[in-house]
Amino acid sequence: MIYGAFPSRPTITSRRMASGGDLVPVEATLDCGGDACQVVFIFGLRDGRIARETACRSKPFPAPEWRARRVERATA
Repeated sequence: MIYGAFPSRPTITSRRMASGGDLVPVEATLDCGGDACQVVFIFGLRDGRIARETACRSKPFPAPEWRARRVERATA
């Protein structure tokens, strides 16, 4: 498992999760010892167990002025 390569186990705080058959997307915050980022996990299930994990990470950043009124403000 890739998390075994981290110097310490990260803290994962989920914000939203949905299930659709064999795919489960999860929005979360991943904190690796004070270096937090936003992450979306997509878990592929087989026989009720995680068979595949895809993760997309991004540091929070302010919305550009042209779309600032259309975004939710992140809370830490």
